[in-house]
Amino acid sequence: VSQSRYSSSDYVVAWKPMQLGEKVGVGIKTNSKVYFLDFATGKKMPFSKTLTDFVAFTSNGAIFKGAKGMEFSDLENTIPIQVPSNWSFSGELISENTPGLLFRQDKTLALSIQGKIRWKVDLNLSEITEMRVCNKRIFIRDGLENKLLVLNSEGQLIDHEIRPSEKEIQATPFGNFGSSVSTFLSGFIIQYNF
Repeated sequence: VSQSRYSSSDYVVAWKPMQLGEKVGVGIKTNSKVYFLDFATGKKMPFSKTLTDFVAFTSNGAIFKGAKGMEFSDLENTIPIQVPSNWSFSGELISENTPGLLFRQDKTLALSIQGKIRWKVDLNLSEITEMRVCNKRIFIRDGLENKLLVLNSEGQLIDHEIRPSEKEIQATPFGNFGSSVSTFLSGFIIQYNF
């Protein structure tokens, strides 16, 4: 076991472990900048976009708001994403063994792979109160209708079963392909396994 320490004179707002090509490190957002810290060299490499345009870190880069929509940066390349900049980033999802970026706006979800929209779906629900991504599944809680929807990695409902859900959800992977989601109903914890 080895241990390394890195200091920051700024307040750290967000961070995420990531791998940029062969470089392993962590993406860090402070109150004044966004950068990648390479664990092997200790070098801090700033992202070229501004702090105010930062949206989120991914496992291999960062998402920023651009002039024409969202943009993905891995320090070397900036790829435009075919999603408007007012959408919310909701997580990473593997679709057909290819990593993608999941975005949402109101009741619409879209999966972008290498900047292009793979699929876009309008959901039949009152609102997306909460969403979790786990093992190629998307779990969505509608807080107005108190129900849980489960979508596959292609944005399709896995079935039409009504699953009650009154409070927050927690998704947990098990095995290589399984997922478990826990929620509350009338004071009881309910667990659904997929």
